[in-house]
Amino acid sequence: MSSKERVLLQGVPHYVVHKTRDGSPIFRTTVDFNYCERQLLELRREYEVEIHAWCLLPGEVHLLITPTGRATEVSRFMKGLSCRTALFFKKIHGEESPWESRFLSTPVQPSQWVLTIMRMIELLPVTRGLVQKINQYAHSSLRMRCEKTQTSWLDDPEEYLRLGTNRDERRFAYREYLRLGNNPKEVDFIVNAVTRGLVTGSDRFIREVAEKYGERVYGRPRGRPRKRPSQDGEHPPGGDSEE
Repeated sequence: MSSKERVLLQGVPHYVVHKTRDGSPIFRTTVDFNYCERQLLELRREYEVEIHAWCLLPGEVHLLITPTGRATEVSRFMKGLSCRTALFFKKIHGEESPWESRFLSTPVQPSQWVLTIMRMIELLPVTRGLVQKINQYAHSSLRMRCEKTQTSWLDDPEEYLRLGTNRDERRFAYREYLRLGNNPKEVDFIVNAVTRGLVTGSDRFIREVAEKYGERVYGRPRGRPRKRPSQDGEHPPGGDSEE
């Protein structure tokens, strides 16, 4: 597997990040953000891709998506999103697109890792210092997921659906999971994986992917996300099914 090849897996979630050069903002106004959000919905309909979580930052797009058709739908989806937002940026601001030429991605084992990355993505506005409270940020999937008044077109993964028997139960359980906050070691592991194009998951899952590609596709440390206890001693929602 050359340094330019991607590890893309059909039917497996992928954490995808696209950044601009030097952090230059491509989303400068509410109009820019809203246009990109509309493109996410349109491209979801156009390609065989499910969108589980998303967050738009001024110079970055973070997505958790699953290609339900061919694995290459991830690349086609991202190419479409980059091209459309670049053309819109030039039309509105009269400048060339600041997007980097390649997006970053890591396949994610269907397990507790899915919820871990969902939480990490939807907490980004707070961890980056853009807002103090997550519900103050309008340009992510959080409001769709957690607010009753919002219409949601999200494709909830199985890990999220197992949080409760109905939408209200899942919403409450996920809010509690968000309240626990990110585990810094897990975030470091995920950032390393997506930056280097590695795989996120258990040793067993990573070995299976490595055997398919004929090479190692992981860095160390490996393993699974630690289930952090809540204040009442219970584990956070979403049992791990790695083994």
